[in-house]
Amino acid sequence: MASTVDSNGGCGKADLVDTAEIPRAESRGRWNIGGFVDDIRRGAIQGHLKDLHGDLFRIGAKKFGTVHQKDILGHTGCVNAVEFNKSEVLLASGGDDMRVFVWRVADLMLEGTPKPAIVMERGHHSNIFCYQFSLDGSELYSGGNDGVVICHDVNTRKPLSVHEERHAVYSISANPIDVNIVAAAREGGVVSFYDRRETREGSFCLVDKGQLFRGQYNPANALLFATASSRGVRLYDLRHRKKPLLDLKDFVSEAIYVEWNSTGTAITALQSHSDPTYIDFTERRQVELRDPQYSNVHTIKSITFMDDSTIMTGSDDFNIYAWRIPDNTDDRSEQRRILPKATFVLKGHRSIVNHVRYSRTNRIIASCGVEKIIKVWSSFPIPFSYDKPRIRVKKAFSELSLDVTVAADDTAEDLNMLNYF
Repeated sequence: MASTVDSNGGCGKADLVDTAEIPRAESRGRWNIGGFVDDIRRGAIQGHLKDLHGDLFRIGAKKFGTVHQKDILGHTGCVNAVEFNKSEVLLASGGDDMRVFVWRVADLMLEGTPKPAIVMERGHHSNIFCYQFSLDGSELYSGGNDGVVICHDVNTRKPLSVHEERHAVYSISANPIDVNIVAAAREGGVVSFYDRRETREGSFCLVDKGQLFRGQYNPANALLFATASSRGVRLYDLRHRKKPLLDLKDFVSEAIYVEWNSTGTAITALQSHSDPTYIDFTERRQVELRDPQYSNVHTIKSITFMDDSTIMTGSDDFNIYAWRIPDNTDDRSEQRRILPKATFVLKGHRSIVNHVRYSRTNRIIASCGVEKIIKVWSSFPIPFSYDKPRIRVKKAFSELSLDVTVAADDTAEDLNMLNYF
């Protein structure tokens, strides 16, 4: 089955990391990639749209075609988190094997068998759930099921600080204007704010009653903060943290993820056993994002903006769904709208997709979930990619068989884990 797109229509300081010091892979295999990226930009490579900015993942793209995908091996357990740094030169990944990997994005796109450019000296004691690069890119924060937030030095690979508390950390967000501050959302309902200039555990905290999964700074106003919990989505003014500025429980009764758009004027939220939603505060409208095949029941997932009007998330059916939010050209009194089908669907994962991130600079998608691989998606044929994935068919319980041959430190897929879902 071809890896085609199912279409129903489509601040702060610059990064200081010296990527020249990050080791490169020794060989680029049989590909002559000396001018590969430049050729793509010039439209010299045939078989895809000649305008790089006219590719499938372009903002507002209307043409859909073959999508190329590439499997990145390295982890020995399910990969729960992938995150680009601000310049999108690096990608952090981690999961059940508790190791903190950082990859060069160029290697992911061009190498046949890329290796992590960095493996941090300190890992976690349990599953890693989230990452966040500091605003200047010199540090990487990781959080996980062990309740620990580690600040890693990207250049030396050493831990700079370790914050240990009781509850699992599901989300870390960097202050959009202050390079020193990050916020960690903990399952117990507390957002801990850490200042690297302070020695005590947390500079201050925000208590959001309920099981908390996500906290994120508004990118345009560092005083506004959004949370997603079992009590819904709430917006806080960090100067008055005891009470939410806005409670969106009438729109989202329970939430496992919330994300701001780039201008801080809209959010998208993810709910278990329900459909994603988009809320625009300036236009005062809500758009429900639906598809007959989309499902979000089994795992905790994320949702993200590809651009300010395209939203993307993973699904229980092993696929990635994306919706294009239509312009509000209709009667402004229409405050609630439903999109019945996804704009496009990416197929190729062999189990549930939990986390998806888009790189605007590189025009690629990185995704992960209940597999040991990271997938890289591109609308042009990057080296060692393919467009005809092996599609996995779900089996009935009576047809399942256990495989005990996979070692714990093996990068080969664990069929027992895949069969579980």
